[in-house]
Amino acid sequence: MTEIIILLQTACILMCCFKNDRIKYCSAGLSCVAAIFSTVSFFAQIGIVDSHYYNFFKLFSINNSLNAIGILYDSLSVVVIWVTCTITAITNFYSIGYVQKNTNSFLRLINLFALFMTFFISSGNLLQTYIFWELLSVVSYFLIAFDKKPESLHAAFRTITMHKFGDIGFIISMILIFNIFGSLNFSEITKNISSIDANKTSIATLAILISVFIKSAQIGATSWLKNAMKAPMPASALIHSSTLVTAGIFVLIRLHSLFDINSSAQTLIVLMGCSSALLCAIRAIFSDNIKLILAYSTCSQVGIMLIACGFSSYCAAVILFVAHAFTKSLLFFSSGSVVSALSGEQNIEKMGALFESLPVTYIAFITATISTIGVPLLSYYYAKKALLYSIATQPSLLRDFAIFILILTSIAASVYLFRVIYHVFHGQSKLNEISLAYANENSSFIIKPLFFSMFFSVIAGILFYYGAYDNVFWKGIFPVIDTSNTSILLLYSIANAAGIIAAFFICKKIKTHNWSLEYFFNIDSEAEKLCFKSVQLLDANLYRRCFLYFSNRTHFVLNDKNCLICFLFLVLFYLTHWIK
Repeated sequence: MTEIIILLQTACILMCCFKNDRIKYCSAGLSCVAAIFSTVSFFAQIGIVDSHYYNFFKLFSINNSLNAIGILYDSLSVVVIWVTCTITAITNFYSIGYVQKNTNSFLRLINLFALFMTFFISSGNLLQTYIFWELLSVVSYFLIAFDKKPESLHAAFRTITMHKFGDIGFIISMILIFNIFGSLNFSEITKNISSIDANKTSIATLAILISVFIKSAQIGATSWLKNAMKAPMPASALIHSSTLVTAGIFVLIRLHSLFDINSSAQTLIVLMGCSSALLCAIRAIFSDNIKLILAYSTCSQVGIMLIACGFSSYCAAVILFVAHAFTKSLLFFSSGSVVSALSGEQNIEKMGALFESLPVTYIAFITATISTIGVPLLSYYYAKKALLYSIATQPSLLRDFAIFILILTSIAASVYLFRVIYHVFHGQSKLNEISLAYANENSSFIIKPLFFSMFFSVIAGILFYYGAYDNVFWKGIFPVIDTSNTSILLLYSIANAAGIIAAFFICKKIKTHNWSLEYFFNIDSEAEKLCFKSVQLLDANLYRRCFLYFSNRTHFVLNDKNCLICFLFLVLFYLTHWIK
């Protein structure tokens, strides 16, 4: 079935190469057909444990163990392909109404993005995963620079440069994994993992984690996601919901057997997830650009997925992935409707009182908001319920800390999302009379996709949660969710209610701040570049002295392994300081 989906996506791309203006409707229709086939494949996979690999061709072979391009059928790939194809189909129709110039070119990039994501998801080995991991970054470059403005080109260059630095870790990890297992096939890694010493895989897991953290725009690498805001709103919806930003989570779930034997890697994943979930949510509170708020929200929600992966709650991570994909796309689509109605205005402080002018958009944003904060019967409620139940049964020392962070993050999400609702749809209007008079609902190509996104954002979490609870869909792939601990869910529900109440009281009083060096250190723009250089030098010398100190200790061996750790750490450090 996936072969048919790939052929349909390829046909969409080829059709968009024609200059006929009506061809975009045919392309959008074909993307819907691909979504239907992915849905059929999804339901056909329910209850099937076995996986199947179909080989397209051998790019090259090493010890007869590596098939470069192929399709892996299993429950995980079918689920993610269904999510990607469904959101891509909605995005195609939304783009027809939103993108007025060069629509065919934009749809060509959107469908190419979806095609590469499909190959990425259905990869049976790390080589194919890496090839399409890189191609996703390349297509994102063209999407960000779509309007060809100098600032967009500069932002696209910064984004792809940051990705390339992170991909160093992916390459190193592939080399080490092949040396350890003699293969890059996921099946071989899973089959032989029990006979491998965990210490041998520590460097490989660390290297791939660095790449995942950067690709997922976690703390220390959030700057590329701010640059990606230059992309049109439909592209942002696709990037943030089910493709580029969440690709790292898919890699963690696919390689779960490798991380399960390495407790230090799991601890690192949990700590990074907790830090990103809370700090990015706080940054979203103090932002005034609606796309930037949603971008930080994405970083925060991906951090929650990392927490699930760190506790080996992969079933909960998949449910979170699905809930995030549909809910985040709905948030971006409804925000795009607001921005389009206001002729490109993105500052929420300059809006207000739009709920009468944009009633459908208002309902869509409210639906996405209450789903994100975890209101019962909506997707995120079941996703976070699965995560909390999974964490509550863990003996890890980080369990209570992670639950505390999740509660704080939920409260922060209530604050920044209800703040957007207040400033955009309620309160006093900051628009002039002419702008307010022209602020009406957009074309049907923008409004109708909102209804489809609302539908999926409601049902997706219920479907996957009860499928996991009854062990119908996953059936032996991931463990069944234990729902015996009811007190943790009660505590989380109380925190959600407190966050909603707090949001109504404080959203009006929150003032936006520029989260930059000028804000923290009160320096002017002329001294900023010099300050960056001095900080780099100071920290680089500090880490060099620390490295020399530990290298002289008797218990610290200066070997290739430790040098590689220090090299990867310095690459990540310079990356976060060099790219602002």
